[in-house]
Amino acid sequence: MTRLYLVRHAQAQGNVEKTFQGSIDAPLSALGMEQLERLAERFADMPFDVIYSSPLARAYQTAQAVNRAWGREIVVEPRFTEIHGGKFEGVAFDLLPKRFPEEYRVWTEEPWRFAAPEGESMEQVLARVQAGVEDVVRANRGKTVVITSHGCALRNLVCALKGWTLSRIGEVEWLGNTSVTLVEYPDDETPQIAFLGDASHLTREMAEQSKPYFGGKRG
Repeated sequence: MTRLYLVRHAQAQGNVEKTFQGSIDAPLSALGMEQLERLAERFADMPFDVIYSSPLARAYQTAQAVNRAWGREIVVEPRFTEIHGGKFEGVAFDLLPKRFPEEYRVWTEEPWRFAAPEGESMEQVLARVQAGVEDVVRANRGKTVVITSHGCALRNLVCALKGWTLSRIGEVEWLGNTSVTLVEYPDDETPQIAFLGDASHLTREMAEQSKPYFGGKRG
């Protein structure tokens, strides 16, 4: 059995400011640092063999917290980085429908068709993240692996792990900051999601503040 833990990064400053972060290397917030303490405590009793991280600091710092009790080498994998949002990046979610009305409508209503202006399409994100995970699983058969990544990247991956086409990505819940998902690969290599988006290591208030925000409401 190969086991894969997927961890979304801790809350970053862009989450607090409610902006589209994308590939911006935003620092963690004060709450994010508190979340990492809780996450480190959780993983202190959860052994693993290998850990991979997106190159962005918010994911790498999350990997360091996961790894605190184990001291593994953290492997940086660019394919696990967040969507490149092009002209969306750094813009407040409340302003996006005014500046990019059609693109924002697609982002919220038809996310499988989304292509960031001067950035990545959802199809491109899915292709690279899925290929990255397939390579990681192939290289670590029978091991327990951790990957720290991002909201949009993980949403695409979960869609694929469910066996769904990208057209159903709107049905995939957004994962909260430092939430943990466990995917198991039995001998037949068909992945099974054991649990999804678990944030039981956080207080209720911390978890509520960690829900994604997309303009006017939290996800």
